[in-house]
Amino acid sequence: MSNIFHIEDEEDFQQQLANAGEKLVVVDFFAMWCGPCQSVNPKLEIIAEKYSEKIVILKIDTDKCRPLKLKYGIRYVPTFIFFWNGERLDGIVDEANSRKVENYIEKYLATTHN
Repeated sequence: MSNIFHIEDEEDFQQQLANAGEKLVVVDFFAMWCGPCQSVNPKLEIIAEKYSEKIVILKIDTDKCRPLKLKYGIRYVPTFIFFWNGERLDGIVDEANSRKVENYIEKYLATTHN
């Protein structure tokens, strides 16, 4: 998927946020050992394709990018947070629930793209 990016570090994260421009950014904090994280991946790929013109998904492995995990207070994986124009939006999904993630996407797209 061309709108799903794996983040390596804080610099990479900030660059991808900047590159997203007007697109909604969905940040997926995950871990390779996390079963629910892996089970939600196919659904995220479908969501990424469905909203390919409007969203970017940034995947952050909490074991490899611990500073970002700490910066955003991530306690559980998976956790999804949202950004628009480089600013964090209210709302968090701290479970492997693709329907909730998509509901937030719909809500944010309705308010940010009017």
